Parts: sequence; structure tokens; C-alpha cells
Amino acid sequence: MKAKVIFFDADGTIIKGDKMSQSTQNALYPLKEEGHTLVLSTGRALPALGQALKNIQFDNIISSGGNVIQADGKIIYNVHLSYDELVEITNYLDELEIPYHMEASDYIWLKAGEKKNYLARHESLLSTKTNVTQQQYEQELRNLSSVEERTREMQDLSQIKVNKIHYFHPTITIEQIRNELGDCFRYTPLSLSNVFSGGEISRLGIDKKVGMQKVLEHFGDSLDQVIAVGDDYNDIEMLIYSPYSIVLDHAPDEVKKYADFITKDITNDGFSYAMQSLNLI
Repeated sequence: MKAKVIFFDADGTIIKGDKMSQSTQNALYPLKEEGHTLVLSTGRALPALGQALKNIQFDNIISSGGNVIQADGKIIYNVHLSYDELVEITNYLDELEIPYHMEASDYIWLKAGEKKNYLARHESLLSTKTNVTQQQYEQELRNLSSVEERTREMQDLSQIKVNKIHYFHPTITIEQIRNELGDCFRYTPLSLSNVFSGGEISRLGIDKKVGMQKVLEHFGDSLDQVIAVGDDYNDIEMLIYSPYSIVLDHAPDEVKKYADFITKDITNDGFSYAMQSLNLI
């Protein structure tokens, strides 16, 4: 079989709650050995990948939903919001008292004085978990420590380069935000968990499809070699662009309609099941 270029989402596709199943790990390594090009395609910023993803040592990453692209271990594309755009968005969210963080390729940036509240949200997520082993609990504590290390409080917006803004628990709908801020930004709804539900605001015209194009151009690969795997709204452009798209069964119906193949959900190792079904491993 001709080698494929496989673009796949992170949260809800190969990891759940910063954990990757052994079955998924057992699929990723043989895919590499078979000569397929693997491209992690995530809405997460590079500093927020988490240990489970870092352990795989991906050389090719579309991060921040297409705003930052790494190929062969080097950043080849990095698009950020302008200072004026940052001021407009953050002033708007501040007026509505909607919490947010700002994602860059170096750190996750917070408003001055906000880090304590930000860490408290992560701690509250940990406190809701039950029936975990001591080993799992210790891993969660390490994850919390990683969150603390990757976040910084900013004093001056003009001194940071932000790729996108992730807001939490909005008091209004994403349609209202779009209507009030205007059509000059890209708005993406997200529902990672009850603690981190909300959405993202980034540069208009930048998405995972753009990331795919940049990666294919870098490697000189053709579109007919591509397979895409995802489960959420920020995967839609990627799924549409790919000639063959796989969607996990727990995905929203709006996402499923772009699937050529609907695999099992993440709790039933849908990623590895799909790779086996296509005889890629």
C-alpha cells in the first residue's frame, strides 16, 4: 500500500482527559514503522500538548487549530493576532466577565492576577474524579504541575504573540459573540469538559485545512495520500478537505456528516479500530 499522510485530532480522537489508551499507542508506532507520515492536528497550543502526547514525540504537529505548524520538528508557520485585535477581543471578554487564556507557541498567557483562578479550575476538575488509583492520582498531580509551568501572567499585550484565545463558560452564545465582534475573526465552539467548555477566537481564514496544505507542501506529498481523523467542530475543515475522512462515533451529528467512515468511539479505541479496518496496521 502506498504510504499515507494521516492527519488526526488529539482530544476525543487519540486522547481522553490527557490519557492515551495502550491500544492507540500500539497503533501509532506501527503506522510510523509502515512508513506513513503522522501529523497530530490539534486545537491545543504547543506548550499545552500534555505528557501523553509528548511521549509519542510527534515530529509533525498542526497546533492551535492551524495557527502554528511544526514539520520535521521545526516550526514552519506561525500566525498570530495583531495587537489591535488582541485589545478588541480581550476588552470585549473582560466587559462580559468571561474568563479566557491566550495561547502562544511559548506559553499560555493569562491576565495579571488570573493564574490562581486558572489553576483552581484545573484543581476542580481533578477533585471531580473518583475511583482512581494512587498512581493515577499522582499522574494527575504531575499534570497540574505541568499546567502551572506552562502558564504565565502577562503585563503588556504588546509584548506577546498570541495565536488564539480560548474562553470559558460564556454567558452568551457564540452567535452573539460573532454578531458583536464581527466577521473579522474565526469562532469555534468547543466542549472539552464541563470545566473547560466554551470556544476559541482566532485569525479569520486559519484552520486545520490550512495546516494540512502547509504540511503537504513541505513534504511534497499529494492530497490523494491523505486520511483525516477527528471528532469535533474544529475538525470540520480538515475532514472536508481530506479525500477520505474518519469520524469517531461520539462526535456531534454535524461533524459525522463529513465522514466517509464512522469508527468506534474513543472509549472503544476508535482510532486503532479505524487503522486496522483500513489495513494500515
